[in-house]
Amino acid sequence: CHVNAATTARSGATYQVSNGIEQIYDVVVSNDGSCAVNNVILNIQLPAGATVTSSWNVQANGGLYTLTSYEGTLPVGNIVNAGFVINFPNTNTVPSGVSVSVDT
Repeated sequence: CHVNAATTARSGATYQVSNGIEQIYDVVVSNDGSCAVNNVILNIQLPAGATVTSSWNVQANGGLYTLTSYEGTLPVGNIVNAGFVINFPNTNTVPSGVSVSVDT
C-alpha cells in the first residue's frame, strides 16, 4: 500500500488578519498502491507559533488529521482533496516550513 500527500499554498489566498496573516493550503492525498488504506492520517508540520484555524475533508484529533472522505478508507487509485487555513502570527509574510506527511 502506498499513499502520497502533495501540499501547495493556494495562489492569491493569503489574508491579513489582526494578529498576522493566514494562508490557505491545498492537500491532494492519493492512493497509488495496490490495496485500500484504512484510517489515513495527515501529520502537519508547522513553523513555531503557527496554528491551523480551519480545515476541510479531515477531522482534527490533537495535532493529527484523519481523512473523512470514503468513511476513513482510501480505495486504490482514488484521490481526496483536503485543506487547511494556517495562521502565522506576528508576521506580514508566509514563512516556509509547512508540510504534510501521511501516517497509515
